[in-house]
Amino acid sequence: MAITDIISQLDRDEGTVLYAYPDDDGYWTIGTGHCIDKRRGCGITLAQSNSILNDDVTSVVANLNANLPWFSKLDVVRQGVLINVGFNVGVHGLLAFHNTLSYMQRGEWDEAASNLLQSAAAKELPARYGRLATQLITGTWQ
Repeated sequence: MAITDIISQLDRDEGTVLYAYPDDDGYWTIGTGHCIDKRRGCGITLAQSNSILNDDVTSVVANLNANLPWFSKLDVVRQGVLINVGFNVGVHGLLAFHNTLSYMQRGEWDEAASNLLQSAAAKELPARYGRLATQLITGTWQ
């Protein structure tokens, strides 16, 4: 039996669901029957986690490029701020940061940072957004 045969069979028998769901026994599962439920001793590997993270970052970057034409003109450190916030609140949520984005587009880093710190997200995660504000101002990774 070739590996493609068993994969086809498992895909047919398990089905593929692209979000977490409880299986027939109530254990959290994702993809093609992949158990992620800690109660059953399941999870994902570090390699799988890294792959998912890379895919997620790639998706955020693509969405930022599609929605903010000036994104690609920023230095990578300040792009990192937008990627981080987009990852945290979703790109749709980030796009609601109108004033912060306007300041960033104009390169007004102090104002952008100050405005970012006034957001609900910054109030919820002050350490994270404090680092991001410093990153905006300094242009260095925090």
